[in-house]
Parts: sequence; C-alpha cells; structure tokens
Amino acid sequence: GVWYYKGVSLLSLEKYDEAIVCFDKVLKIDTNNVIYHYKKGGALFGLEKYDEAITHFDKVIVDDETVGTVLKDKGMALHHLGKHDEAIKYLDRALDVYEHHDEIILYWKGTALLYLKKYDEAIVCFDKVIKEDPSGSDSWTSKGMALYFTEKYEESLICYDKAIEIDGEDEYVLWMKGSVLFALERFDEALICSNKAIEMNNTKSDTWNLKGQVLERLGKYDEAKKCYDKFDELSSDE
Repeated sequence: GVWYYKGVSLLSLEKYDEAIVCFDKVLKIDTNNVIYHYKKGGALFGLEKYDEAITHFDKVIVDDETVGTVLKDKGMALHHLGKHDEAIKYLDRALDVYEHHDEIILYWKGTALLYLKKYDEAIVCFDKVIKEDPSGSDSWTSKGMALYFTEKYEESLICYDKAIEIDGEDEYVLWMKGSVLFALERFDEALICSNKAIEMNNTKSDTWNLKGQVLERLGKYDEAKKCYDKFDELSSDE
C-alpha cells in the first residue's frame, strides 16, 4: 500500500521514473492488479514511452472494456504513435462509456482527424469542445488550423485571434496567423506576425520561410533572400 500511494504522489508531481519504481514494487506483489497497471501506464505515457504504456493499458481493457479513462489514454497514446485511425476507434469507444470530460476526448479525436486531413470532421469535434469550454486556447488554435486547410481564411483568423486573446501570443499561433494573413494577401500584417514569432524563437525554419515569402511579395527581394538562407540553414539542422 505504501509504495502504491508513494507512486501515485510521484506521478502527480510528474516524477515519472521514480513513480515507475514504486509501481514495479507493488506489481511484483500483485501482478494482475489493473489499477497498478493503469498507473504505471500513465507514468510511461508521461515519459512518452507510448508503446510500453499501451501494454499496461491493455491489461486494464482486457479486464474491463468499459473503463473510459483507459480507452481515452490508449487512444491518446496511439495518436502520439501516429496511429490516428486506430486512435479514433478507442476515443469513440471512450465517448460511448465516459460520463465526464467528454471535451478532452473530443479534442484528441479532432486532433487525430486533423492529422488524417479530415478537416470538416475535425471542425465538428472542435466546435463541440468550444461549446463546452470556450476558454481553451488549444481548441481555438486547432479549429483555426482545420479552417486554414479548408481555405476558410477569415474564419481561421477569428480562431487564432481568439486563441491569442485567451492565452497571449506564442510563436506557433503567430506563425499560423501570419500564414492566414499571407493567404489573404494582407502582407504587412503577416510580416508583423512573422517578426514577432522570430523575436520569440529565431530557430524555427517555417517562420523564416513565411517571412521570406512575405518580403518577396512586398518586393523586398534582398531581405527575402536572407530569410530563405536562414530557412535553409535551420532546415538542414532539423
């Protein structure tokens, strides 16, 4: 009992390696305890060891296929492994049995659909999340991305502005907002976004590429070339 509760405490503190040591001790005593397997899976998930995490989540699912939290976590792990179709199957199963926090599952389902380029379906998920909790910037950002890829640029811009309103400016949202403004041929505003993003982090090649494209469209070819050179330099390091 003591090792289990210590492991749970360490897990909550995101001390995943130490938590695993504790869960291994209790699993030696009670090999088939599904709670211990679930907690160890959570610690492995935190270490981004998704395949190993799934092994432990499966032990819970075999015991009880109606545990929504485990179905959700396995779906998220599969998504991180790039297995988006399979992830959606588990996230849908979680939605069927889960009674609380549906918006978390819907967000991850929307994200998986985004990776599969099923943009309209992704937007449906993000809209449901936003309706439930409009204060989450990630949902607005992800919806903005889906709208961008469907060339609904004005709607996409609204989403990025909302994300910035909620959570402030960050380099990724500024890069995406700049990309939308570029698509709308609002080049001066796109330049402001790319400059701000580079001020925050000057090691992202995509931002330099965007700035180069903007400067080229503004007729500033020498400055554009410098940005493209920086893009090539950073791309070779990635």
